[in-house]
Parts: sequence; structure tokens; C-alpha cells
Amino acid sequence: MVVSDTYAASLYIYEINEANEQFSGKNRDVTIYALDRAVRKLNSFQAPRWESCRATAYSLGKFNVRLAGLYGDQGNQKARETHLEKAMASYEAMGWKLKNTEELEQAIPLVVAGKTVEALKIYGKYVPSCLTK
Repeated sequence: MVVSDTYAASLYIYEINEANEQFSGKNRDVTIYALDRAVRKLNSFQAPRWESCRATAYSLGKFNVRLAGLYGDQGNQKARETHLEKAMASYEAMGWKLKNTEELEQAIPLVVAGKTVEALKIYGKYVPSCLTK
């Protein structure tokens, strides 16, 4: 059981680190691949016991916002909207509810600049997080 937990935690950490490393990468295709992979993997992994659901939701929200921007740049509006909706769901799990994707779009420059908490305080309202449900 301990080996399994350690292995799962290692995979989780690897995906988070790889996505963060590629978050602002110069090669758009590599960035999309790394972020998309991280989003898929983080949704399928069980987070390590020491990792809170809020921290995972924060990472998923940030990665989905970045993917939405990248897909929007490519003109893929369907994928863009899908990732905006996933980001909104992640932020709600984190404890912040945004009214709609337009409000999230206004917050995106702050999110991409690493100021997610500030963006959510300006544009969102507090709701019970995954920790309190």
C-alpha cells in the first residue's frame, strides 16, 4: 500500500511539475501537450494525502485557463469553451464561483500572470470549497 501511495504521489508531482514547466513554453504544441496531459492525468489520479483538493483544483483551473487561451489562439473555439468551463468548475471546487465564462475571460490575464487568488477575489464570489463539502 505504501509503495502504491508513493508511486501515485510521484506521478502526481511529476505531472504538476511538468505542466508548470511548460506553462509558458515557447513551443505552443509542446505546451498544449503537457497541459492537456496534466489535466487528464490529474483528473484520473488520486491526489496524495498531503495534497489538498483545493491545491489540485487550483492547478487544474490554471492549466485549463492556459489551454483555453492556446486553443483560442488556434481558432479552436469549441476546445476553448470546453477548457473555460472546466476551469470554472475547478475554481468552484477551490471555493470561488464565477458568474460566467465572460467573467473568467476578464480574469485570465491575472491567472496567467500567477495572480489567480487576486483574480478570483475581483471577479468571483466565495462558495464552500471541496474541503468543506
